[in-house]
Amino acid sequence: MAHEIEYRADRKAWSFAFVGERSAIWHRHGQQAQESWSPDEWQKAAGHDFTVSKVPLFAIPKENTTGNTREIDTHMALIREDTGNVLSIVSTEWKPAQNGMAYDFADPLIKAGFASINTGGTLFDGRRCFLLLKTKEGFQLPGGDATEGYILLQISHDYGIADFVLPTSVRVVCNNTLQFALSKKNKSQMDAGKFVHTGKTSFSVDKAQVLIEAYRMGLGEYADKARFLAGKRASPEQVRAYVNKVFKLEELRDGTASEIAKRRDHNQRVVKDLLTSIERQPGAQMSAGSWWSAFHGVTYWEDHGRYEKRETEPLASKFQGASADRKQQALKVALEMAA
Repeated sequence: MAHEIEYRADRKAWSFAFVGERSAIWHRHGQQAQESWSPDEWQKAAGHDFTVSKVPLFAIPKENTTGNTREIDTHMALIREDTGNVLSIVSTEWKPAQNGMAYDFADPLIKAGFASINTGGTLFDGRRCFLLLKTKEGFQLPGGDATEGYILLQISHDYGIADFVLPTSVRVVCNNTLQFALSKKNKSQMDAGKFVHTGKTSFSVDKAQVLIEAYRMGLGEYADKARFLAGKRASPEQVRAYVNKVFKLEELRDGTASEIAKRRDHNQRVVKDLLTSIERQPGAQMSAGSWWSAFHGVTYWEDHGRYEKRETEPLASKFQGASADRKQQALKVALEMAA
């Protein structure tokens, strides 16, 4: 399934919990939670109430006909202690992180009134777990266009996948949105919030707390860009030029008359579709006629309009491929043209 949320047959429940309305969760699974829930209640509902441990691995040599085994001294199996399932094969130096560490990190932020738990879930049968904190710090643009601030925590029980503590404006409710949140970060942000499973770089609550100030700075930077774009007017001619630049709609100069006409028709169709998306996007009236509206019209088209006639959407492209690159380029070009 695209969301990759674990289903617990023993509980007849999905390992996901959320605050708010079910209609806001695209996959509709999970349990409705309250902000007042205790950490134990959240851990159980999100499927995080298990621990992991490393156990020895044994091999039966191919030429061995007696069934005798040999212990492997370079790797071990990482198991879920509640089910005994093997989650991953890890090196002997690999240091497991427990799900409870995410709640240890969140606890002082919640008690200080800075944040509250908003969503939590278990993916890939326990190989990855996430916790999303909603902060009290966000920003609002003219017209009531609000951006919420979140802190995303990932605890990985999968060799080669790091733990993370990262700020994001994406509400994470599944694997798709988790990957989208991670893909929105540049390398320096990813490196700052990454914890690799070794003795010196494994997840640390104390080290993770230092990232809160970086979160505030990052949100402030994005808010400044958003306010700048919302305060700058974009003429219809500028918006058409913006679409041409983002989508690289150059006229074909060398080719047959048929090829040139086909390219011209394609470019005109793309411009028409994008202008329609900008005009009709949800919340278009909030910052109508601004560069913020133009930018969001492009991202809305990339996420929804481009694929509305297909049965399935190419999520890999939207989150990490060509579509994600175009959305990043759309913000860069909007800032340049607005300036």
